[in-house]
Amino acid sequence: MRGTLKSWWGKLADDDFEQIGGQKDKLIGWVQDHYGQTREQAQHEVERHMKEYGDTKGDRAGYGVSDTPKTAA
Repeated sequence: MRGTLKSWWGKLADDDFEQIGGQKDKLIGWVQDHYGQTREQAQHEVERHMKEYGDTKGDRAGYGVSDTPKTAA
């Protein structure tokens, strides 16, 4: 998934992946900050890409970015 995300948003660095931690909300915030978009624009872009990715994989839930925050064990 990292390669796909980098192809969509070339500014993503390895450190960014660590900070985002697979959370959709954090990815939206990152896109907003790094590409100068409104929150709504960034959310629309992320959701559009995720839908396209899920459609090509045949499994929309399997794209590695979650709506729910990770919790410490």
